[in-house]
Amino acid sequence: METLFQKAKRLGLWLGFKKLIGYEVAFSWGYRERIKGRELYTEKGLDQPFTLVPNTARYWYADPLVCEYQGKQVVFLECMDRKTNLGSIATVALTGDSIYKKKPHQVIIEPFHMSFPMTFEWNGELYMLPETEMIEEICLYRCVEFPWKWRRAGRFLEGHKIVDSVVTEITEDAVYLLGSEYDPVDPKLTRFVRYRLVRENGNISAEWIDRDTEEYTYESRMAGPIVNGTICPVQRSTPAVYGFSTKFMEWKDGKIGELIREILPKQVHCKGTRNRLIGTHTYSATEDFEIIDIEYLVRKKKFKKKRYWK
Repeated sequence: METLFQKAKRLGLWLGFKKLIGYEVAFSWGYRERIKGRELYTEKGLDQPFTLVPNTARYWYADPLVCEYQGKQVVFLECMDRKTNLGSIATVALTGDSIYKKKPHQVIIEPFHMSFPMTFEWNGELYMLPETEMIEEICLYRCVEFPWKWRRAGRFLEGHKIVDSVVTEITEDAVYLLGSEYDPVDPKLTRFVRYRLVRENGNISAEWIDRDTEEYTYESRMAGPIVNGTICPVQRSTPAVYGFSTKFMEWKDGKIGELIREILPKQVHCKGTRNRLIGTHTYSATEDFEIIDIEYLVRKKKFKKKRYWK
């Protein structure tokens, strides 16, 4: 059995010590205006701070993926319920500083965990493919009323535990996706897999394609949609921290290429928190905004009073 000292050493002295004295990991997200030529993946991408959007007592937020549709810009994200320990999908409009005062509104709630809400347009309709690895299937949702109402369009690939899928190509008849599978021993290790959604005679189905490699690594998991068709955000974990950093890679000919830039948590400045960041991994952008999520430590709390859950 792992001793307290061994656990602290594995996590790193500072992080291990914090966890041993009663701290736990929390997630939230931040936004900033997108300035052309100064995006996070550029040489001057760290000059401008992000504004942190606060959590509530009951909910933490993660995996913010931005969506532009019908002239609106919104963020869909994982809404993690600390009471049930399950995530749902929530949304909030991008409206400048007023976003700081608004709580995300839950739009898809299931009896299983959901996260990483990837959206895409296909044949004139908006779809969402969130991570639903917990049920060993992928679940597809179609938008009925943007951004509030969604209807399930199918459950596919039974027996596959796929996380953090992003769209790589869309044709009239198919949507091609790149996701990841966990290492059965260490979930911080993953490997890339590919599959596609197929439309035939008005019906949607899913087809498994293949794995990119049999090897599991700490950096085989997407960190957001492909940017401008040329830049691929990839998460890098460490033995101590899931989603420690964001690596911006070249995307060329349907494959991940050379490293453009890696963003470490200590390099990111967020207005609205004094907590030291221990991870920053999910990235997405519209013409006007850049969105990230962040990981940090907070003192554990015991929730005994019902009124606390709001």
